[in-house]
Amino acid sequence: MPVTWLPPVHERWLFDFLFGAHPGVSILFGTDEDRARADTLLEAHRLGVKTAVDYLEAEGCYGWFSEIASDLGSHLRTSVTEHIESSEGHPYIHTHVLVSSHVPLATDRPESGMPAGYLVPIVQDVLLGAWMVAGPRYLGTLEGELVRSYGFGFEDTDALPGRTLLGIPEGLVARFTPTTCRSEIRQKVATWRGDQ
Repeated sequence: MPVTWLPPVHERWLFDFLFGAHPGVSILFGTDEDRARADTLLEAHRLGVKTAVDYLEAEGCYGWFSEIASDLGSHLRTSVTEHIESSEGHPYIHTHVLVSSHVPLATDRPESGMPAGYLVPIVQDVLLGAWMVAGPRYLGTLEGELVRSYGFGFEDTDALPGRTLLGIPEGLVARFTPTTCRSEIRQKVATWRGDQ
């Protein structure tokens, strides 16, 4: 017998997954006078985010249905916000992907009286496991696009995110602080270029 009443859904934003470009990439984006190259940096970031979110959709979109974790063949409910500066005003290419606590059923479940689109709780452990892979996929896509487009190189470092863009002066990165505004960074780059 179909259920005629379903409990209300108390949906909320559960996770804020952050995809942020390497510091050197953000510095180059914020200081580069070549707008075409700056646009390429931003597009590489966007492609990386899309790759990561596609992975989250494919591997992390499981919901609790009848007390069983099920691949619902559905999609994550997200809100995506892109930024090119930090809250302090320095260049920082990053995107927040907010993920809902619930996922919609892709098909009717007549045995439970649940119509397609009805929201069921997301399986958090599965989503977090997918997130552990999605972050490196984002960075790999970003790096791959920049190597392909401009021949940029990257190397491993001890600092987060674990790799850095080659060719950005270490002194510039070291002086790159949250309180530094974009015009000050441009001045530092101009000074560095003049010193060479």
